[in-house]
Amino acid sequence: MILVSIIMPVYNSEKYVEHAVNCLLEQTEKNIEVILVDDGSTDASRKICDRIAERDSRVKVIHQKNAGICAARNAGLKSARGEYVTFCDNDDEVLPDLVKDNYELARKYNADVVRYCRRWVLSNEGKVIRDSVMNNFPFLVITASEFVKYEKEITNTGNGVWTGLYKKEFLEKHGINFDEMIRFGHEDTMFNLKVYQNYGKMILNPKVYYLWLNRLEHSTTGKFNINYIDAMKRCLDEELKLNQKYGYNASRTGNYQLRIVKTYVYSIYDYLNKAKQKLSFREKRKILADFRKHPAFKVKNNSQQIQKDGLFFWGLWTLFYYRFLTIPYILIHLKQRLFNS
Repeated sequence: MILVSIIMPVYNSEKYVEHAVNCLLEQTEKNIEVILVDDGSTDASRKICDRIAERDSRVKVIHQKNAGICAARNAGLKSARGEYVTFCDNDDEVLPDLVKDNYELARKYNADVVRYCRRWVLSNEGKVIRDSVMNNFPFLVITASEFVKYEKEITNTGNGVWTGLYKKEFLEKHGINFDEMIRFGHEDTMFNLKVYQNYGKMILNPKVYYLWLNRLEHSTTGKFNINYIDAMKRCLDEELKLNQKYGYNASRTGNYQLRIVKTYVYSIYDYLNKAKQKLSFREKRKILADFRKHPAFKVKNNSQQIQKDGLFFWGLWTLFYYRFLTIPYILIHLKQRLFNS
């Protein structure tokens, strides 16, 4: 039996895909399969994937018309034969013990999901600008009844599915896959929200196994697309379902708001600042005001809990919650200009 299936969507990544796949094939645990889903690439990626599969029988290639990352991942999930599945982007790297260590934890504790850490490397033309480890949580074994207790730690694992190992039987039982209506971001968030609504046991492993490589020269930020905002609203709908399952108490409200401000409030301001299409200030404020109306924001304010995590997110939440919508936009715009200078 194959222990872990690693699913990698591939789209026009001829410069990086072979190195990314080689990192997977060099895993210390050899009982794996690598599923490359070529999502209609127009460069040499298609041929590179086929060539890799010819030399290593653990590699399977699926070719499909361009349908987006969610459709590509779903195709990989349908084809996966592993007991567990995980994901990797076509231009990132993983460390050799990712599968071995996290599969052993999953089996030891009979977990539905293992969340582990990533290193974020930001570069421009080969020069590293920032290199930071994102692991602000301890080792934990969390049952479903303990979600509220450890919600902050779960939030700190991030939203990426490439820092998660998921039991395939669990995903199939609960019909968890990727929402193909989402094509402009937050598809990972949606997936994990469904996982959190249904899991029985989760492991948090604070060791780093995934290298998330952001290259500014290949930034995909482009024209403003309202579908990005719609994707966040769809995720907020899932947040409400999460609320219905776990309910509220005084401590949870603050941790819930912390996740909301980190995942959605900051994201919408960041997106409006970075989008290359010029929207008027009035248009941006209208988008923010409409976003603020979502029922997920209709909670009793508990900003003191957020303040413990830092003044930036506390200030952002407070201003957004009380509908001072333009001030955060200006502050984040200045923050980005200072960062890029």
